[in-house]
Amino acid sequence: MPLVLLGALIISFAPVFVRLLSLPPTVIGFYRMAFGLGVLFLWSLALRQRVQWHSRSGLLSLAAGGFFALDVIFWHRAIILIGPGLATLLANCQVFFVTLFGLLILREKPSPRLWVAIPAAVLGLFLVVGPALSNNAQAQLGVGLGTLAALSYAAYLLVLREAEKARPPIQGSAYSPVMFWATLGSLCLLLTVSFFEQVSLQVVDPLHWGLLIAYGVLVQGLAWVLISKGLPRVPISQGGLLLLLQPALALVWDVLFFHRPISLREIAGALLTLAAIYLGSQTQPAKANLKS
Repeated sequence: MPLVLLGALIISFAPVFVRLLSLPPTVIGFYRMAFGLGVLFLWSLALRQRVQWHSRSGLLSLAAGGFFALDVIFWHRAIILIGPGLATLLANCQVFFVTLFGLLILREKPSPRLWVAIPAAVLGLFLVVGPALSNNAQAQLGVGLGTLAALSYAAYLLVLREAEKARPPIQGSAYSPVMFWATLGSLCLLLTVSFFEQVSLQVVDPLHWGLLIAYGVLVQGLAWVLISKGLPRVPISQGGLLLLLQPALALVWDVLFFHRPISLREIAGALLTLAAIYLGSQTQPAKANLKS
């Protein structure tokens, strides 16, 4: 439990790093994956496990990484447009897209509680952003990108689950190469996107380097190591509560660090959305619901 709590706490600072970095969103994502990949590789060495490649699982992992790269691209831009708190709250609505994909593609029967959770989440989000959307093109774009981030992350989770199912079991260790290959897939797609965007990966500011290293090592590397080691021992009900820690704290950091004005209506909407996310998360495995 302490490992998962610490991991979720670290992940809650992810949008703060993005907001502090005055770099193109794709560049931030690229270095997050690059430094995170280094941590995952060192973790495999510490566990004396080779990063094995299995064709089906590996290809699915790379594909999952592509969806995660899209999530990062959309989410980073949403953070810049509408702030860390709201962007993260929107991205965590991925639990509803996971359920929708499961219903349409996997023919999984959704829990009746989701028919309560989904309209509750929509109402909560409307209370938070509704009035600002009418005459604010930036807010409209930010909300749209946050929604696309949730959609991309849901696709990432589903493909990642298939990659985990396809990999051979590893004896005597909790280490899985799936996350390594998924991170590599994200890195490759972000590099490709940066090429087409014609943005430079050069970073000259020492402060930016420090923030990028912290973002990649702590969020993409250390936090996921802690979560992957702790989650197998956490009940789903507690996993759902841990799910709320990241978007809730992201909103708190937005108010504290970036002086985001917040009204009672927005607080009520955020609490309603968080409650709906918790309700929706109880139908999914705890591991699948932690958004980074």
